[in-house]
Amino acid sequence: MKTTKRIVITLLMLLPFMGWAQDKEATLTMSFDIEDSIKTAIVLVEDAGVPAAEVEVKLFAERLGGLLPLGEATTDESGEARFEFPVDLPGDDQHIIHVIAKVEENDIYMDTEISEDIAWGVAPNMDILKPLERSLSAGRARAPIYFILASVLIIIGIWGTLCYIVYQLFRLRKLGTVNDQNYL
Repeated sequence: MKTTKRIVITLLMLLPFMGWAQDKEATLTMSFDIEDSIKTAIVLVEDAGVPAAEVEVKLFAERLGGLLPLGEATTDESGEARFEFPVDLPGDDQHIIHVIAKVEENDIYMDTEISEDIAWGVAPNMDILKPLERSLSAGRARAPIYFILASVLIIIGIWGTLCYIVYQLFRLRKLGTVNDQNYL
């Protein structure tokens, strides 16, 4: 009975370390290819020089708000995962896109990533940044005319009401004064 407890306690103490001992380090290599106007990103996963099969690889593009997922693929027996690259992804002013491939949450391999730059980006659409165009998201001077008119009318209505109330108070005060004509 005591030996069973000792074995269970020993296994429970070693359990966190057993999870770390199973992790291997994978080597990722990324390359890019164009075949018949189809852009392809190829990620090669190797374990000590041997291609690793059945490993899930995720492909991302770096954007201002974080990482944009481009796809997921599983490696074949040659250790390659192929991703069809989107043709309409905007790049920077030199058409460069920062591409990241990751192996995450794998039972065999540790989390690994590789990144490369490729000039497959589309020129950014600068028509969006028209400086004199009115829109709902614009501020102050470029706000829609009906928003400006509505806010001015609301302000005039509020101030007009306040001025009318003050005018009525002065008239009421004037009616309340005692003189020879309204003295009882």
